[in-house]
Amino acid sequence: MVIDFSCKHDILIRDEDGTLRPMDEPYFESEKVADGTWRILSDGDYSYLVEGENEAAVIDSGYGCGNLREYCQTLTDKPVKNIFNTHDHFDHTANNSYFECAYMSQKTSELATIPFPSFEGIDFPRDYKKQIIEDGFVYDLGGRTLEAFYIPDHAVGSMAYLDRRNRILFSGDELSGRFKMINTSVENVYHQFLKLEEQREDFDLICCGPEGAISADALEIFLEALKALLDGAQGEKGVDFGGPMGKPKGQEEENRTIFDRHHARPCDMKLNEDAKRGEEHKRTFHYKDILIVYDETKVHDEAEKYMHLASDAFYAHDGEPDYETAFRYATKAAEGGMPHAMTILGSLYLNGYYVQTDFESARKWFEKAAEKEDMKAPRYLGMIYEKGLGVSADEEKAVEWYQMAADRGDITGQYFLGVMYEQGRGVNQNLEKAIEWYRASAKRGDKIAEPAMKALKRLGVQ
Repeated sequence: MVIDFSCKHDILIRDEDGTLRPMDEPYFESEKVADGTWRILSDGDYSYLVEGENEAAVIDSGYGCGNLREYCQTLTDKPVKNIFNTHDHFDHTANNSYFECAYMSQKTSELATIPFPSFEGIDFPRDYKKQIIEDGFVYDLGGRTLEAFYIPDHAVGSMAYLDRRNRILFSGDELSGRFKMINTSVENVYHQFLKLEEQREDFDLICCGPEGAISADALEIFLEALKALLDGAQGEKGVDFGGPMGKPKGQEEENRTIFDRHHARPCDMKLNEDAKRGEEHKRTFHYKDILIVYDETKVHDEAEKYMHLASDAFYAHDGEPDYETAFRYATKAAEGGMPHAMTILGSLYLNGYYVQTDFESARKWFEKAAEKEDMKAPRYLGMIYEKGLGVSADEEKAVEWYQMAADRGDITGQYFLGVMYEQGRGVNQNLEKAIEWYRASAKRGDKIAEPAMKALKRLGVQ
């Protein structure tokens, strides 16, 4: 299906050189920014084509007229099948339907491809195939992988993608070279950027939506600025739109409307009433050659801080878990509404780590976390009902919870659902479904995916 822009023929798009083109005229330009990597401009923010040995993939779609996938196929002899979204905003997801599958976080999937006002009257399909991915997901293009890092702030479900072979981080709108408008808290963004800094030895280039390819040194400058704000520095009152794309650009003349390519459109950027009410708290921090706009009431985010501390203590990637510390901080973070802190508390009660085993408390925390759409919580609820832990065993209910976890992208939940289908427990036996969910779980290819990979091998499936 071709997305029909013809109702916008009388609206003009102005190129950087001043050329005016009808909005329904396809337009693409590209620049090779690294080996097997192209920056592509249609309209809206930049897209990127990433070429591996077996296939090529696109990161973000822009919102211009024309078949982005077909254009990208003219740049590479590798098949272009899938698109990876950094976040849900329309200038990154408008043209997802041209691809076989769109990979994105759960939060992104709920909001993706909702048109901006300037596109009223155009039908953009939203029923395209989606694959929900989580932090740590890895996709192999053949000798080149894209690894997902969950870093929400600019949007609720933002992902960055790290290409370790070519040393590139694709950051979407979360990290650019000169401007950052913080939507959560300064402290949350600081922790998100520290997460990227931990991978710093594996990338030299950042490819972002607004500015294109920039030096990875920008990350260190932003971390310095964020740390200064956390330590008490203050910005100037008000909002400075001195970002990479500046203020929204466009004009309405008699009988015609003109928008500037690669710039936000005034009619798409009107502040809602909630945003207007918060304007009095906005400050702009000038540091070296960057700007950070933030809310002075959201510098330190205690719940976010406690969540990070609880997670570090519970998962202890570099040492032994500290369950006492995990319990203390997870309790504080859960009280602050952090869903995964609720899941950590449930796990502590379920397993009797630091606290006495309490299946009822575990179940209540998992239910609260699942209601707030935590990815892992439904899997634990499935285990509780499958095994009858503090409740009457109910395999049908277990399948319902495993299905929810699987749909949210939890690879362990996908494996457990596959087991239920294979064994015909709580659901009619269906080996085809079992293999489908084993394959979904095995995709990541790491230690957590081992049970699914072994199941496929046992069933003689490649």
